[in-house]
Amino acid sequence: MDLASLLPQFGSFFMTILAFIVALSVIVAVHEYGHYIVGRWSGIKAEVFSIGFGPVLFSRMDRHGTRWQVAALPFSRPSSRPSSKSSAQPSSDPRGQGASPD
Repeated sequence: MDLASLLPQFGSFFMTILAFIVALSVIVAVHEYGHYIVGRWSGIKAEVFSIGFGPVLFSRMDRHGTRWQVAALPFSRPSSRPSSKSSAQPSSDPRGQGASPD
């Protein structure tokens, strides 16, 4: 049996592209989940874990405060972490920034 003779039975070019996008999306989502779970084990909080980007189709909040969402465009994006204070902001230290101790 020749491999080329199986292609018309398997599906069209469109179905092949769709299967590729789904498979790639699953691989990327599992990869990004690895980043998320290691970050959580390390004490880093993620605000959003999204499968896809663009308009949100479905979302829910978990007990750790992470919003899990599925978006319209099928590829994944990195998890969103809380923004940290920039070092350019003024210090709350009454001696000012860069002051040396007495």
